[in-house]
Amino acid sequence: MIRKLLACLALSCLANIGFASSASAQNFDPRGPLWQIITAFQNCGPPQAYQILSPQMFQIVANQTNGSGCYAPIAAAGPVLSMQVMQQANLPLGPLYVVRVNHQSGPVDWFIGFNKFNSKIEYLSFQMAQGSPSISAGPGPDASGPGTGAQPSSKSTSWSARRMFHVSDDVPMSIMVTRRTLIGGSVVTVLSSLCGCGRAIAQDAEDDHGCWLPRGSAGDILRRASPPRVFSEGDEPMESRSGNSTLDRALARGLATISKTFGVLPGFAYYREQRGINARASPENLLQRTDGTVVFGLGMLSYLLQKPHADAAILAVCAHEFGHILSYKNGMIDQLATGGAFRAEQFADFMAGYFAGSRRLINPDYPAVVFATTQNAFGGGDHGTGEQRGEAVQTGYLAAYQKRLTINDAAQEGFTFSMGQNL
Repeated sequence: MIRKLLACLALSCLANIGFASSASAQNFDPRGPLWQIITAFQNCGPPQAYQILSPQMFQIVANQTNGSGCYAPIAAAGPVLSMQVMQQANLPLGPLYVVRVNHQSGPVDWFIGFNKFNSKIEYLSFQMAQGSPSISAGPGPDASGPGTGAQPSSKSTSWSARRMFHVSDDVPMSIMVTRRTLIGGSVVTVLSSLCGCGRAIAQDAEDDHGCWLPRGSAGDILRRASPPRVFSEGDEPMESRSGNSTLDRALARGLATISKTFGVLPGFAYYREQRGINARASPENLLQRTDGTVVFGLGMLSYLLQKPHADAAILAVCAHEFGHILSYKNGMIDQLATGGAFRAEQFADFMAGYFAGSRRLINPDYPAVVFATTQNAFGGGDHGTGEQRGEAVQTGYLAAYQKRLTINDAAQEGFTFSMGQNL
């Protein structure tokens, strides 16, 4: 049962706010918070128990458990009988602990990291207890986490933990989060098929071009679209389709911000998909002096409105489509689309990540993790796998958040990155 538990949960998240003075104190005891969250996972609450999770960790738990906050395999491990702190590392952004937890059905080593500025849990992972656990060794072959299966070397995995905690390269440590979990200065789990969560969503399959539309191919879709609007300042009225006027105003501001960030100005409209859900980008101009047209499916809108951080999830899709508009405007699309749509989609994911990184530079609380999880949920077909989409988003994020690239330099880096990818 413990092995089933280990196969079913990998929790790590993007630290949007930094790490709690109380968590960094020498006398801080991680056992209380860890017991609290394990008990909540086993008993589906109480609701206040989840307040110890960072906002992004809370979102991941909500997504994985369909809002219940309860993991049956963890409940099956049995009550917590005792806990022992085995090791601690006081890292620049917060403390990381290894805690051996004796469940009724056997011992488990939990790895738990805290934000030192607000005491929230920012990282969780665990493995079946094996000898003496070590932060420097990291979780072993049975550790929870997508894509794990062999004992990682310190060299091969330490970089992802260093990005989470800003550890310099001469510190020998590794945490099993795999290479696709990095996002500048912190960690994000790109959810794929973990415990049946993050299912691929059926997308509108009206052609074989992914969600970008070559010139001349968008006629039927554009005819089904509402009258397009341009959002250059953010105070333009948004067509009310969400049922939430506050969200509509936020979307108008968000679209204007994407336009300014990318240096593009497309028309924006809603359309009704015929099959599946999608959003599309076309070089066709329905309005004069625009850079093409983005159409957002009403089915897609309805789906995303049910998600945590719905506003950020909607903007994540919009930023992807605006990435296509950028590739039309700068002429990169011809090479990106040679041989199929995959590289064009990778470029759009890269640019969506770039937008998220640029926003987080301005607002440390910006939910950039939503951009990775949203694109990942739509993995498949010409868009690539969820892992490929997540990696493209993350690489773009770092281009903004760590490298501070201008939009022109970021577009060139995104082009180079995308041309090097294969479906």
